[in-house]
Amino acid sequence: MEVSADQVEQAVVEFYRDPVAKSGLNTWLMQAQHSRHSWTFAWPLLDQRKPEEVQFFAGNTVYMKVSRYWHEVPKEEYEPLKIKILNLLVQYSSSKIILNRLIKSLGAYVIHTLQSEWTTAIQDIISMFDPGTVAGLEPSVALNLLFNILTVIPEELESMHEAMSVVSKDKQIITGIIRNSHQAVLNLITQVMQASQVSNVIKEVVLKTLNAWLKLSLPLSETRELLVALIPYSNYALLCEPVMDAIRTAVTDVGTYTIPNTVMNFVTQMLGLTPVLEEAQHANDENTASLVYSLFTSVVECHSRLLLQHALQPEHRATVVQVVALLLQCAATPGQYPTDETTSNIPFAVWFTIQDDILTFEGEQQAELLTIFQPVYLKLVDTFILKSLLPPDSALSSEEKEMFRCYRQDICDTYMYAYYVLRGDMLSHLEVHLKDAVVKMQRDPSDWRYLEAVLHAYSSVAETVAETDNFYVPRFIQSIPQIPFSDNIQLISVALTTLGAYADWLNYHQDHMHHVIPLMVEGLVNASLVGAASQALRDLTLECPLTISPFSQPILTSCQRALEQSRLDSAETERIMTIISRVLSVGKDQPTIMTYLNATLTPYISRLSHLKDLMRTGLSREQHSELVSLLKLLSCLARHLNLNNYSLEDEDDDEGATRRHSQVLSGEPQPLLLVLQQLMPLLSDLAVKAPTDTEIIESGYVIRRLSPREAVASGVSSVASAGAGNFTSTLEDESFTYVASLFWALVALVSVAQRGSVTCLLYGQEKGVASPQEGVACITSTQEESVPTTRAGNVTSPQESIASPQECITSTQDETISSPQELCVILRVPLSTTTLRNLTKKILFLVALAMAKGVTLCKLLKNSIGTLLEDCVPILPAILEIIPQIYEASLNPSLLELVKQLVVLFGRDGNQETNMGVLLRMVTTTTLNRVSADLWNHTDAVHGCLAMLSVTFKKTPHLLTYHHNHLAPLFHLGNSPRHSLSSFSDVLSALCKMYGDDLARTFKGVQADETFLSPRVTTQQKEDFAKKVLR
Repeated sequence: MEVSADQVEQAVVEFYRDPVAKSGLNTWLMQAQHSRHSWTFAWPLLDQRKPEEVQFFAGNTVYMKVSRYWHEVPKEEYEPLKIKILNLLVQYSSSKIILNRLIKSLGAYVIHTLQSEWTTAIQDIISMFDPGTVAGLEPSVALNLLFNILTVIPEELESMHEAMSVVSKDKQIITGIIRNSHQAVLNLITQVMQASQVSNVIKEVVLKTLNAWLKLSLPLSETRELLVALIPYSNYALLCEPVMDAIRTAVTDVGTYTIPNTVMNFVTQMLGLTPVLEEAQHANDENTASLVYSLFTSVVECHSRLLLQHALQPEHRATVVQVVALLLQCAATPGQYPTDETTSNIPFAVWFTIQDDILTFEGEQQAELLTIFQPVYLKLVDTFILKSLLPPDSALSSEEKEMFRCYRQDICDTYMYAYYVLRGDMLSHLEVHLKDAVVKMQRDPSDWRYLEAVLHAYSSVAETVAETDNFYVPRFIQSIPQIPFSDNIQLISVALTTLGAYADWLNYHQDHMHHVIPLMVEGLVNASLVGAASQALRDLTLECPLTISPFSQPILTSCQRALEQSRLDSAETERIMTIISRVLSVGKDQPTIMTYLNATLTPYISRLSHLKDLMRTGLSREQHSELVSLLKLLSCLARHLNLNNYSLEDEDDDEGATRRHSQVLSGEPQPLLLVLQQLMPLLSDLAVKAPTDTEIIESGYVIRRLSPREAVASGVSSVASAGAGNFTSTLEDESFTYVASLFWALVALVSVAQRGSVTCLLYGQEKGVASPQEGVACITSTQEESVPTTRAGNVTSPQESIASPQECITSTQDETISSPQELCVILRVPLSTTTLRNLTKKILFLVALAMAKGVTLCKLLKNSIGTLLEDCVPILPAILEIIPQIYEASLNPSLLELVKQLVVLFGRDGNQETNMGVLLRMVTTTTLNRVSADLWNHTDAVHGCLAMLSVTFKKTPHLLTYHHNHLAPLFHLGNSPRHSLSSFSDVLSALCKMYGDDLARTFKGVQADETFLSPRVTTQQKEDFAKKVLR
């Protein structure tokens, strides 16, 4: 179709005026933009008399065409095109948003022509925009334009390579050509930076140009002198960050690994930043201090091993120690995190890197390094005990509390790294702190925070402490009953958590069990402590199944009291049920177990039956949640009540026959089987009444579709509102409708971290922005593969487009913004490292919680089969009735794991083999019938089915012979999403092995067919391919 400039202008203007027609206009504009006609209509629209949104559309069209449709430009048009772009650059030199599009257009033009048509592009551009000779531009404007162009050229090369507009081979050649011009650019940068008459605003642009060129891996030997000369500029607030960025890019480049001496000399010169740091601290300039600390953190993370090697050399040791001392100083920044300071968290990753690299050295070298760094790590332990002191409850907002929780978790991780360096010396050091803390609390019971911080440190190293430690850990365990807790709930909770962390050690030292059991048992019957006590005791029963047996009676009694007396949440009830199941599984006869279970479970089963009856008229939200919680409770029982403690996962093919039976030695059936025989009619009724209720049936949630902007906004809003104390409640209340938003918010944060830029879908899907106004709100992502999908496959690439700065600003006005961090994400402007780190942690924490939530009916059945193994035969008919009822109604992928488990377990059982074949056929045919028309909207079911078949075909290939008619449609699943192809290849491989003769005959027919894939594939190539497959 013919597209004129007038038509495009009218469509763009109408796009903003008519919300109803917006979607259709957007599609039409994108089609016009990609058509050949855009080469014609774009230029007339680049008229400053036109509406701004029209000019913006035209500028972005030019950029898209030059960068992605270069093949449409005939060679005779190269020079006229260049002239048009250069003239427009001068014309729009004062219009920043449009100018950015034109600069990128020139950058794309340079990339396409640098190899042959315009080999002197860099030198020519420097000459063209020389402030002393360029006509029609102020010197400052010319300088700004020149350095923006020089910045875009290397950046555009990378962007075009990512967009596959430039192939890898050409990219390498073009990179080499650009690098050959680096000396001229560096000389120009040096000249401008030394010019006193040039403003810091222009120098900021110059430094960004330097950073862009340094990313081309320029030799540090050639850039070091310039970089050292830039250090004094870090005293200027506007220039400090770009100076640090340039130095970081240069010193952490991959090419520096081959020039260790040059790097070490440069690091020594970087210590010239120490006065800048001291001045910033004196002036309470946290931003500058953070930038300096971040730079040294990056250096140590990148060159840790190099620094350690030089630490072994006396002439360089002082430099290495001084660098590490700066980071230790950073960790010890005075004040409360995050209210008084947000700097001390910067070097967390360094402490792992250093200890990890130290341990790669051997013998005397490692011993010498440990001698050098052990004092550093001891000081670090002292620092973190002080920094991890809990502030008063009212001192932090909910958001700040969550930031501090993440901060303490980082400290917890760092304690583990410190232990690997210090070993027993760390425990000895903590013992000194513990004694001091106890003395302080004895003097003043209100001074308990120091003791809490010490217990937190002990808890952090529990997993790393060797089970053979017979000196420090016993003394710590024995000291717990002597601590004057003074009914301090928070302190007792920490003590319980710490004791639970040492469960593995206690399993090998059961003589110390009597020091810890009383505190845990007492905590179970205290409503304020039941959460921590149940967590600790659950860990203990999981790790110490045999050594806990002598204490079973007081534990069971306390559990019963807790269930009867306390108002527990679902998580606490589940933990107590786990404790009961583990304790009953050791040293108890069946009558005793059943007596206790009858007393414990009867109220819950009665309540479950009542809720099932109420489903006829509909459950309230509270009743529905209660029903799900009851199923989860029974799932815990099924998972842990096992008198033999064998599981399906433990089975070995060669020895499986001796481990499939789960009956107790007395010959009586497992107590769990007796419970399930009574429970199965009730579960069958639930499956009939709610086959499509995902919360009741499976272990996950359906996530509603959100637009990208809505997802980011709501995701960040929910993250910000979920403080340390109410994560679970937030998730319960929202039923995880924000899981998609959390992912989107994470995608947004990562994008900001990596690029500091945004996407505008309508305008060519490009990532660069020219100003805060332009960057305000194109908050969509166009990289489809990076977008997480849900079970329903309904969170896909964004569909909304934002076409101009004005619309972007308007589009964010309806968002509820309650903090600067939220505003940063909504507006997609650069975030500080600290804010980014904490927001990302919050999102990951919520997503992890979401993914772990909802162990319901499927999980209950799966756990039951895993515990009972072949002795689940009495309840197998009921299970085989439940599965088709649910799967045919809902196509629920959670059922597929259950089917896989059953087929592997009973697929070779002569009595159940037919049933398994029927079950496998039902699942396969149901899946194929439901998904074949739309694979992409059933990615979860496709993936689950293929994963199930890949396992069952390997374990029970003979079941294929029962039914052949469902095999042919399987091949249509080869068009399934990429993440399913691995399972599809496994299924295909299994089929090929099963039907090898048929496969060979098929290949012979294909080879003989001269029309198949000819002329691109020769007969010989077909034969070679067939041989490789049939091999």
